[in-house]
Amino acid sequence: MKSEPKVTKLDCVNWTSDVRDQINKEIADMSGEEIQEWLSHRPTDRVVATLFDRMKAPNRGGDEVRT
Repeated sequence: MKSEPKVTKLDCVNWTSDVRDQINKEIADMSGEEIQEWLSHRPTDRVVATLFDRMKAPNRGGDEVRT
């Protein structure tokens, strides 16, 4: 008998797949310049926005980043 997989609060694999699919739909018909412009704006997804902010933040001498 197979047990059903548990659904967790955040399923990282499904979340990553969903975000990737959403991004692919948004940029499918964009030129390279349009994609660069699109990438320069802060994402609306909370988790992706946090990663974006970390990428844009200057290195503060090893300060720990907390979410």
